[in-house]
Amino acid sequence: MEGQTVWDLSTHRDDEYLATGCVNVDDALRGGFRVGFVSEVCGCAGSGKTQLCLQLLLRAQLPREASGGLNASSCYMYSDGLSPMKRLQELERQHSGEPVSLNRIFLEAATDPGQFLHTLKSRLPSLMEFHGVRLVVVDSIAAVFRGHSVDKAADAGERTRIMFDIVHCMHILAKQYRAVFVVVNQMTADMHNDGNMPALGLAWSSCINQRYVLDERSIS
Repeated sequence: MEGQTVWDLSTHRDDEYLATGCVNVDDALRGGFRVGFVSEVCGCAGSGKTQLCLQLLLRAQLPREASGGLNASSCYMYSDGLSPMKRLQELERQHSGEPVSLNRIFLEAATDPGQFLHTLKSRLPSLMEFHGVRLVVVDSIAAVFRGHSVDKAADAGERTRIMFDIVHCMHILAKQYRAVFVVVNQMTADMHNDGNMPALGLAWSSCINQRYVLDERSIS
């Protein structure tokens, strides 16, 4: 057997993925959302971020070979206080092909960093271990920190520490359970370039594996 260096092991990319079911989108994603990765989906309001993620919750249940699914359950962590149940029920009614069930989708509300981190460290591992959850959708990470004060340097440092702790937990769970993490992020004004940029800044963007930007026309 040919030996492997630490670099080889650290850069090895799993070829398993969760397909979206849309040929154009999956081509842009080079197959879909990678297993073992923390992937970000960001875009302005109305770009379809949440709709895409809700569809993924259903598609995760499909068999891998025929449909590009994970044959697994999923968990939707929402932070804006609005349950997606009605939209999921509508998507389930519209779904055709392999049967899917809302009973395989777990909903977890997490409206602040402390609650979010607690769910990641306690509730989520149990769902992954005993209920076969292999897709975790976070909608949205920016909303988790929306009310977290950053007026002082100490507050900003604490937010960054919690952010690193959160994404570290995501990476561990993604690798340990061969799961897909899809994290929705919002756009904020970019004062330097007179446009928009993903929220939470460089500290957050340096921690994720992939970033996909949605607009009303395309995905890039």
